[in-house]
Amino acid sequence: VSVMKWTGQIVQLLVVAIVVGAIVFFFMRGGSGSKTFVTVEQITKIAELATINYHMSVTHYHEKPPVGLEWLPAKLFVTVKGDIKGSVNMQSARITLPKDGEEKIVKIFFPKGSVIISNPQIGPQDVSFLTVSNPNPYHPLADKDYTAAQKEAISAMIKAATDDGIRLKTAREAKEVLVNFLAALGHRVEVSFEE
Repeated sequence: VSVMKWTGQIVQLLVVAIVVGAIVFFFMRGGSGSKTFVTVEQITKIAELATINYHMSVTHYHEKPPVGLEWLPAKLFVTVKGDIKGSVNMQSARITLPKDGEEKIVKIFFPKGSVIISNPQIGPQDVSFLTVSNPNPYHPLADKDYTAAQKEAISAMIKAATDDGIRLKTAREAKEVLVNFLAALGHRVEVSFEE
């Protein structure tokens, strides 16, 4: 399994920096006497930028066992390329905003299941098969065997991303984006994820 991690990470950081800069400019342009405030909608929109993208390629071996008097299995390899995205579900987050006169501390709590891992995005040219042997003329490899091999490869791709820590990296990215955004507006922030 080969993994090219964080494809487009630099572009995402630039987008976050531009968005945070624009928001800070918007809120600060009123001069030193203006107040900065933050809304749940702003926090939600900023958190949507906190994603981790994996571009992956998996090669999987599939074997069809012999049937009846057949003595050799049919064998094939399938290679699947695709993108897996990690993001956070802000709909499930509990956000506590400070009231007037209170210290500017924003608390964001994400319950279990708030980190979402997408199904791999795979195009038609992203799947290729190599038949190694198909020795049984009465039970040759069929479409269902190729489909089963492809499903196994996709499961292996998701497992590889999970084993590499995509959930933890997504949570870290979301925390960093939210902390930087709110700090730019003069707020302290406490972001926590339920284990």
